[in-house]
Amino acid sequence: MTTVMTDKIGKDLDMDGWVVWITSACLLTSGGFVLPFGTLAAFAASWAPDGPSLIVFTTLIGLFSAAAVTPAVGQPGAVYNGLCKRRNRAFACFSAGTFIAGVVLEVARRVRWRACFWVFSVLCAEFGALVAFTVPSDERVFPSLPTTTRVSGWEVLKRFDLFGAELATVGVSASSAGLTLAGVASKEWGTPYVVALLVVGVVLLGIFIFWQSVYKFP
Repeated sequence: MTTVMTDKIGKDLDMDGWVVWITSACLLTSGGFVLPFGTLAAFAASWAPDGPSLIVFTTLIGLFSAAAVTPAVGQPGAVYNGLCKRRNRAFACFSAGTFIAGVVLEVARRVRWRACFWVFSVLCAEFGALVAFTVPSDERVFPSLPTTTRVSGWEVLKRFDLFGAELATVGVSASSAGLTLAGVASKEWGTPYVVALLVVGVVLLGIFIFWQSVYKFP
């Protein structure tokens, strides 16, 4: 959604080089956190009075949408096997955000980009309610067990690689932040905090790779 209107937002809020963070902040946090308030964050983003406030709200959107992204991509592929028109329609919906944002920008000229966040907060709330009634429960399975074997949520939690997840999250986040900030920092690539972020990110990712080779349930 935001990729369609980044230029308009940047000019409206006079964000200059910081405009890249409108989308980067969301991508940076979406991989690492799971919290259930994406609808509220999208609604709050529509009232952002300035660039820094909007960056905070889009960061929260990434934070709160993390729980839905991976299963949303994976489950249609698992449910609809082989060639299937219904599966193609489901995957096509992932591109709907860009289309809807473009239409709203053209129609709601008076409030412009803010209307996009209002529309998406309503859509998120509606889909959140529909999920409770339409999405069936799935089986928890492990590759090492027969596909018909059910396991408890507690067993899943015990096998969850929390340390590996933290290493990957912080490593990718630090590296991405360093690469993004290099373009707007005072000394660009020579800025101390940019160098520090890149070094920390690379080191943690190296440790993550090693940890995955030795951990029982990577």
